Amino acid sequence: MNRTRSSYGLKHDAEREAGDYVANGMLIAAALALDFSAERTHAGSPNAYFNISFKAAA
Repeated sequence: MNRTRSSYGLKHDAEREAGDYVANGMLIAAALALDFSAERTHAGSPNAYFNISFKAAA
């Protein structure tokens, strides 16, 4: 599990790329639909961590 960025941070990345609002829950649903694993950042949180690796932009 990659705990570097949560779904909340990733949703903001997606918003910048899309140029429009992205809901945190929809980002989580999309990641799950793409077969990524998820776990809550902490009990009661709507945010999740995923088994996604990140590469620095060149």
